[in-house]
Amino acid sequence: MATQYQLTKKQHILPSASIKRFVGTDGRVALRGPSIVAVRRDYPSAKRFCTDRTWDQRAETGFMKDIEEAFQPLADRISGGLTSLGVADQAILTKFFALWILRQHYDQNRLQDLTINGIAGELFTEERQDRLEAQGGASTVSGKPTPARFITGLMIQMQLDEIFNRFQGKSWGIVTALGGEFLCPDTYGDCPVIPISPKVCLFGGKLDAQLSKAAVAKVNQFAQQNTRRYCFARDFAACPI
Repeated sequence: MATQYQLTKKQHILPSASIKRFVGTDGRVALRGPSIVAVRRDYPSAKRFCTDRTWDQRAETGFMKDIEEAFQPLADRISGGLTSLGVADQAILTKFFALWILRQHYDQNRLQDLTINGIAGELFTEERQDRLEAQGGASTVSGKPTPARFITGLMIQMQLDEIFNRFQGKSWGIVTALGGEFLCPDTYGDCPVIPISPKVCLFGGKLDAQLSKAAVAKVNQFAQQNTRRYCFARDFAACPI
């Protein structure tokens, strides 16, 4: 969802393109979790998958977009049967995982608007602030709060390198479900796992593997343990627990 200046207000934590790989024939995914009374089905564009303007537009259409645009074609190839990952592929996956971690973190731990003193200038109207943000800028005035999204965007950008360096050197293994399907939690926390599709999941620091239905059930159990608000799947009936 965007304003007249194409500012994204509903920002996906896990990209809609990633969620789309789990949709059923109705174009929706099944959802359940602590915040959901009964299993329901939602489109990847649903507000449930989004955070409300937690980071700024510079981050959304800048470095975040770059990470997503590198990741999604690779994820399509992995979902389509790619069996070998190169060094560049490994870096792309680690950067995406770091981005997912940080988006989830700041959605759950939103920063407060910050008041900066000692800066002179006029108070911009909301329309003028939006126009400036659309151009990649930010605005603040002495004694007036600076929207937290600008600070959050900077924090995520800086912390991406920290997480990337922490996981650097750990290769990603392509794990395929021979029986049953994977579900996807809203977060795996710091555990390096990236669900790709109902049949394919990536594990950091693990070798490529094919899992039996019983082994898939253990992965899904771990996913449910990490779920905070929701998890989703193509069809929970196909996901062993």
